[in-house]
Amino acid sequence: HKFSETGAYSVHLVVTDINGCIDSIEKSVQINNSPVAQFSYSSACDPPGTIIFKDLSYSGTIGQAIVDWFWELEPGINSNLANPHHTYEYTDTCFQVSLTVTDQQGCQNTTTQEVCINGPLQLAIESDDACLGERSMFHTFYQVSSDTVVEWVWDFNDGSPAIHTVYDTIGHQFSQSGIYTVKVSAFNQDGCEFTAHEETVVHANPLPDFTASIANCNEPTQFTDQSSAPGSLISSWSWNFGDGEYSNAPSPIHQYGIQDSIYLVTLTVTNAEGCADSIQKEVIKGACLEAAFEPVLESVCNNLAACFVDQSALHSAGNPIIKWDWTFGVGTTESYSYYRDSICHDYNNSGSYEVELVVTAL
Repeated sequence: HKFSETGAYSVHLVVTDINGCIDSIEKSVQINNSPVAQFSYSSACDPPGTIIFKDLSYSGTIGQAIVDWFWELEPGINSNLANPHHTYEYTDTCFQVSLTVTDQQGCQNTTTQEVCINGPLQLAIESDDACLGERSMFHTFYQVSSDTVVEWVWDFNDGSPAIHTVYDTIGHQFSQSGIYTVKVSAFNQDGCEFTAHEETVVHANPLPDFTASIANCNEPTQFTDQSSAPGSLISSWSWNFGDGEYSNAPSPIHQYGIQDSIYLVTLTVTNAEGCADSIQKEVIKGACLEAAFEPVLESVCNNLAACFVDQSALHSAGNPIIKWDWTFGVGTTESYSYYRDSICHDYNNSGSYEVELVVTAL
């Protein structure tokens, strides 16, 4: 007979033989609750595939302790321990694990769970080379996908403190060029640590520098590249002359306008790794002072004055011409320090004369 509820029951038995004789007996029967089978499990870090089982069963009736445990861990593998450990030969798979518990009265209960065994994480890092001043980017990949990484710890091996994060991608800016071996540790939900290393390169930037000649009037400015390359060789040059003109030559020659000025020149150099740096310098375009004159008449009579029109010019935004010195070719001179548009000289004798004008600017 199967009782539907727990409790104390009186069971009465009546027997009759073939002669019609009758006898009876009555006894009290106590029906107890069965124990409740439960368990949890966690993965051990080492060796891989080890599962730690924890019994969570409890008795159904107060005072009726559980006295026996029977685990079916995998086909053909059993245990009678309350909290067994078992190392599975095959990982990245699942098993049906059952636990049967028995209490002092012989009452039993069974529970079954699917237990999945993760193999050790296969961890890898991927990174790209960077130029000094840029952020080096790192990304991790791991198997098994069914496992869960709850924390990443990054050590960039450059003296900076380790970084703890929940993200599998990170950027880091190194303060010096060189080759760095970066270490990342991944911790899964069971607290197990898995480590990978990646060698990353931080390329040195080129060091730009140049010199420039000071040009006057229509003279060109000579630019000379003085850049150095502590890393790979310089592969390209980019000049901005500050007047809207550009060049890609290593050491170009540039013609500025005749007006004196100061130009802000920028040189950008790039090495074979694609790393670039720039420098700016002020370049002076000198003032252009031109002495010039024209005779009013190419030929005059010896009783008339020969006159000359001053056409001198100073191509400068600032300082003016402050002195004019004339030599008329006969040993006579004339000088003055203020502007006169023309000057005349009386020649006593006929002939051809070499006239010279020297102008001086402040």
